[in-house]
Formats: sequence, C-alpha cells, structure tokens
Amino acid sequence: MARQQLLQPTYQAALAYVDAHRNVLGGIRFGGPDFGFVVISFTDELKPHVAALQKLVPTPAGVIVCPAALTGGELQQIANDIMFNTHGEIRTAGVTGGRVEVQLRGDQRARADQLIKEYGSKVAIILGNFSYPNAGSAPTLTNGICKVVPKPGLQNRQLRWATTP
Repeated sequence: MARQQLLQPTYQAALAYVDAHRNVLGGIRFGGPDFGFVVISFTDELKPHVAALQKLVPTPAGVIVCPAALTGGELQQIANDIMFNTHGEIRTAGVTGGRVEVQLRGDQRARADQLIKEYGSKVAIILGNFSYPNAGSAPTLTNGICKVVPKPGLQNRQLRWATTP
C-alpha cells in the first residue's frame, strides 16, 4: 500500500495520458508484484506509448505497459453480457488485467466450461477459490495476464515492457 501511495503522482500522470487514448486502452490499474506498479494495457503498438509515458510520468520504473486484445469498453460489454445471460449464477464478473474475471461457485464447473468455450482467453474463471481450469492454483496477476519481461536496453529507471505468456 505504501508503494501505491508513492506512485499516486505517476498514476495521475498516466491517467491524463490514457484519457487521450481511450480508443486503444485495455485498462489501467495497480498490479504486478505486491500491486506496486501502475499497469497499463493498450490494443495497438506499445512502443509509442512506452516512449510517451517515459517522458510524462515522474516515476517511469513504476509503470508496466502490456498488450491488450480488447479495449476496456469491449471487455466491459462482455462482462455485462455474461451477467445478463447467466440469471444470477455468477458471483461477480468484472474487467481486470485485460480480461473479464468471472467468479463462480465451486460446483459450477459446467458453467465454467461453457464460458471458456464461448469466450476463450477473454475470460479468467475463478471456480470456488481457485483458477479454472488450473484447479488447485491460487489466482495470480501473472496467471495468463501480463508477465513482466524487461525490454533489452532499458535501465531500471525506465518503463518495463511486458508481454503475455
């Protein structure tokens, strides 16, 4: 939490930038190890965003830039459709980490399989308290979302480059 407080100026500067790029914005949130980074995802080429954010934010080392398959608006529409079409079977469905995270009761494996078949990698399923279909593993930020891979040539004080696994 203390790191998030230190990153508030960086988060605010990043918000100003992403507001002008909503048409390609996957999302912005605190994430990464111990939720100590500002994680931003875009649906288009990442290099221009990385370059612009490096100049704009006060703490570039506190930012992770990730690719996104869909914009936040497109993902929210999927979350809304899932909630509308499941008639109360879903605990929650919301946009996080560039996907729609759907939480189901532990006895709803058939519904989980149906959602995975219909939406594929656009959804992350939590069945009971565990990731599904990887039952037994606790959900993590890098569980199919953005995995941090430093870009060659960048120094520690610069933005991190991230790719999906």
